[in-house]
Amino acid sequence: MKISLVQIEAIPCNIRENCAKHVQWIDRAVRQKPDLIVFPELSLTGYEPALVTKWDEDEYHPQINVFKELSNKHHTLIAVGCPIRKGNDLHIGMVIFQPDGGRKLYLKQDLHEDENDIFTPGREQVILDIKGIKVAIAICYEAVQNSHFDRCRELGADVYLASVSKHHQGVVEAYQFFRHKAKKFKLPVLMANSVGNCDNFLSAGGTSIWNIYGNLTDQLGYSEEGILVFDQEKKSRSLAEEVTS
Repeated sequence: MKISLVQIEAIPCNIRENCAKHVQWIDRAVRQKPDLIVFPELSLTGYEPALVTKWDEDEYHPQINVFKELSNKHHTLIAVGCPIRKGNDLHIGMVIFQPDGGRKLYLKQDLHEDENDIFTPGREQVILDIKGIKVAIAICYEAVQNSHFDRCRELGADVYLASVSKHHQGVVEAYQFFRHKAKKFKLPVLMANSVGNCDNFLSAGGTSIWNIYGNLTDQLGYSEEGILVFDQEKKSRSLAEEVTS
């Protein structure tokens, strides 16, 4: 099983341009034939809570149907981050497109205190079954909460996958937490972070993979866009690429 973690910089609330950028990175990622391609938290809008309050689209937003087509074409799951409107509630979501034409929706369950006034927490955990390996999904803040990690373990997770938008101090704290949890529970932990300006902070990259011994096996830099590949059968490999015009 292969998972491609894509580290990118979003253009604030420009879903059209961000979709196009995602397509370019998917084209690069599929060269390694991954089973799943995953992007950072709110990758289609950037992490801009104050700017998405009027977002009025659900997981069937017509502009993101391109990922349905790419999932079918390349026979891979594609997970993108975007706000999700459900009635009067706005969520931090991840839409996971499947090669069979379906899609799964994960809504962030544990919100940071700064998010509570804007977003509503989700209620159900998503576990992806990829070639018999159970991959638990987490979005940013909840990924460094003992309660969320423990729930995923109770559900039989074999791999813990965190899609995040974290500043430097958040990355430092996540590294300590993930290293401890990977070693304690003997399961790989993957983190896909963004780079560039987000809300009122600078996202610090450092997309990383920890093995079952808690060792950091591979990592991207703190400012460049790139791809990190987790291979369940082989050592993970860095495919970092400098931003090109």
